[in-house]
Amino acid sequence: MKSHLAMRLVAILLVLTSVGGLRSQAQTAVSWNGGTGNWNKAADWSGGVVPNNGGGHTYNVTISNGETETVTLNLGVTISDLTLGASATLQSAVNDSLTLASGGTLSNSGTLLFNTTGSNITVASGGTLTNNGTLDLQAAGETLSVTGTTTNGIGASMSIEGGAAATFTGNVSNSGTFTTGFSGGTNTVNVSGTFTNAAGAQTILYGASDTMNVNALSNSGLLQ
Repeated sequence: MKSHLAMRLVAILLVLTSVGGLRSQAQTAVSWNGGTGNWNKAADWSGGVVPNNGGGHTYNVTISNGETETVTLNLGVTISDLTLGASATLQSAVNDSLTLASGGTLSNSGTLLFNTTGSNITVASGGTLTNNGTLDLQAAGETLSVTGTTTNGIGASMSIEGGAAATFTGNVSNSGTFTTGFSGGTNTVNVSGTFTNAAGAQTILYGASDTMNVNALSNSGLLQ
């Protein structure tokens, strides 16, 4: 009886190990080759593949060569993780979208500039947004949606303007500058968790018609 149970447990472990191995093999690390170009050009990526989850493959993407480089997101993509380096810019095109799959990480030390109509950034359930650079939404109808944890680091800037909207399902920690409405528009920010404005941080609503709704607020910095 015990030997049969032991054999079944071993069989289950072998299956789980096999599945884990397949998942690991399906993960593909892809990096930008450098310079300026469009996301959908395979030749500009390592391995000659356009990173976009599907067909059993998921992608961990890095745009960081230590040099000035600009990538235009000219299509809708879903990836697992994205790391943007200090000298890198990821900019939008009309009606594009960037989605980080469930549990994914968006880490920005450069510039995320979304300034075209209908362009959206989504960090799906259990994900993490860490901004140590500039994240700027500037156009009407653009959305930033994070279901997970959001951190705006010291010296970082996060701007919602031009008629854009941000929804944070989870906690937000701001140690940098968080602003709305600097370039106008009716802008909306919703936080379902706690918005923490740390010592030395600034949260400024520039637009008279801007709205910021938070479930709980912890403020040690500047609120204006």
